[in-house]
Amino acid sequence: MVKDECDIIELFVRINLRFVDRMFLIDNQSSDGTIAIIQRMQKEGLPVTLWHDNSVDYQQSLVSTNAIRKIFEEYQPEWIVPLDADEFLTENGREFRAELESIPENHCGMLQWRTFVPLSVDYASLENPLWHNFRQRAKETTQFSKVVIPAALATNSKLSPGNHHLLTADNRRIPTVPLTTTLAHVPVRSSEQIVAKSIIGSIKHQITWNRLNNEGFHKEIMAETVRNCNYRLDIQQLQELAFTYSQRPGKEVIREIDNTIHLGTKNDCIQYRELAVINIIERFDSFMQELGNALQQENAHAQIKQAVAYETRDLLAALEEKEKEIRFFRKTAIGKAISYLAGKKFLRKFSNK
Repeated sequence: MVKDECDIIELFVRINLRFVDRMFLIDNQSSDGTIAIIQRMQKEGLPVTLWHDNSVDYQQSLVSTNAIRKIFEEYQPEWIVPLDADEFLTENGREFRAELESIPENHCGMLQWRTFVPLSVDYASLENPLWHNFRQRAKETTQFSKVVIPAALATNSKLSPGNHHLLTADNRRIPTVPLTTTLAHVPVRSSEQIVAKSIIGSIKHQITWNRLNNEGFHKEIMAETVRNCNYRLDIQQLQELAFTYSQRPGKEVIREIDNTIHLGTKNDCIQYRELAVINIIERFDSFMQELGNALQQENAHAQIKQAVAYETRDLLAALEEKEKEIRFFRKTAIGKAISYLAGKKFLRKFSNK
């Protein structure tokens, strides 16, 4: 699932294609250079399939679950790895594919997050920003993970919000096997990126009528921080958001960086840099247009519903009037005679049987 990820989508695709055969990207109405970057990589011949989802309040778990079933029906892969655009597969001494082959039947794999923290506010001007400007957190405060789905479980299971668990039809968690391969996670990259992500994300969660309790709570926390910082974050504030990302309030947070661990390689450079620039005004303008279109559709649906209600009311009133006429007719002499004759005919027919 991708949404306005122009600053990282190219590296997301290039790095993860070292480990998988094909990538399926579901774009949710990106307004920046995300789609253009993906299309350029497709023209390069990279095995990337682009799908579109146009919902304003899309439910990630539902969209991902439906996409996974479609992928297995059409492509029959052995495994699927659901990722967000800020997650990167990282081998740690054992080949990823070999690990997958060792997972027992009726189990799914588990990829643990390794958070990477920015070293400076400088991201957009760097050719290889992930390698140059990020280092791994020394230890996770709370260990989060993502699942890897085997073919045998793909069509009769569903993903939890955030793709953290695989569930049965009756919402029981399917057993997991921890892998040595991890997910490098880069949730906080620049002031522009996190301002747009947190503010828009918090508004979307507020208008999502059927979200789960505490789902996306971290976006509300980040949005509050962004507002308190007057919508501009320095490196200390960016690092604090990276350290506390997805952590519950009141949790004692580990704030240590391992400066020896990089992300990717020195050669992981952004080729389409002119498309990778974040324009906050453009992003907010696009979001407001989405909301406006959604409200127009909702108003149209409400008007149709009201018109149908009026038509139904008028029809019921007409039927009730006809029923009154029938009851009155039956009370008249002619009506009674017709009813009597009809009854006699029915009795003769019944007796002949």
